[in-house]
Amino acid sequence: MISFKFNIQVLQQQERLVIDGIEFRSCAIIKISKDSELSLIKELQEAFVVAKELYASQLNPGRFLIFTNPSGIADDGGWSGVDVVHEGGNTKWCCTVNSSSINVEFNRKLYCEEIARAQRKLSRLPPQIDVEPTQII
Repeated sequence: MISFKFNIQVLQQQERLVIDGIEFRSCAIIKISKDSELSLIKELQEAFVVAKELYASQLNPGRFLIFTNPSGIADDGGWSGVDVVHEGGNTKWCCTVNSSSINVEFNRKLYCEEIARAQRKLSRLPPQIDVEPTQII
């Protein structure tokens, strides 16, 4: 089992971040934290986390688009979804990104706690701050 944490980067109106030619302002970007074991997986290092899909993945098993690339077009980053399974006290992710398979397992309690921490932080943001990606295809 591995651990993970999220990094939530909040950009104010006067701040600007350009990724792959896309400009971001007045937004929050959720990514896997660099001090997380999950960040050792190359395909996850630059992926954006889709908050609503992540939240849903803690409640039910199924396929969720937890990751996408900065444009929000999952196919451009090789993403098609993460199969999430809850077994006993564990949560498992299985997916393929481009030609790489990712299979990881988490302690379910810690998984839900980290998602709840992210939800609390995002819920305190002012309404003018959008959580990226705002459009997902």
